[in-house]
Amino acid sequence: MKKNRDTNFQYVPLGAIIAFPFAITVKILLAIGKVFHLSYNAVNIIVWYMLLPLAWAAILDYKLHKLILSPMWLLICVGIIILQRKKFNQFCDTMFRLSQIFISSFGNYYLWSVIICLLLPTLITAVLLLC
Repeated sequence: MKKNRDTNFQYVPLGAIIAFPFAITVKILLAIGKVFHLSYNAVNIIVWYMLLPLAWAAILDYKLHKLILSPMWLLICVGIIILQRKKFNQFCDTMFRLSQIFISSFGNYYLWSVIICLLLPTLITAVLLLC
């Protein structure tokens, strides 16, 4: 087993159906972090806890023909960033660790990361777009 320094978890080969999407997602998040000078944990939290729900709120606003949810969510996210600005990385590290604990509670971290962080958001987005 080899320790993955980006996620602080042991890497266990699982097969391409799980390992490939997980590895690609990590590489994309690391690349985004490099471009914006953010840590992997910060990018992870921004994407999954701020931007993805913002996209869902925007889809719902569009479907409901009202501009309510996305401005509210954006205001909440900006408020968190402003309130945590001096310790934003520490905040993201804490949130990421809590997310790791949550995902690990289901069993295999890599499998459940793909399910919870990739498949479930894809399903939610598809349902919101199709309804």
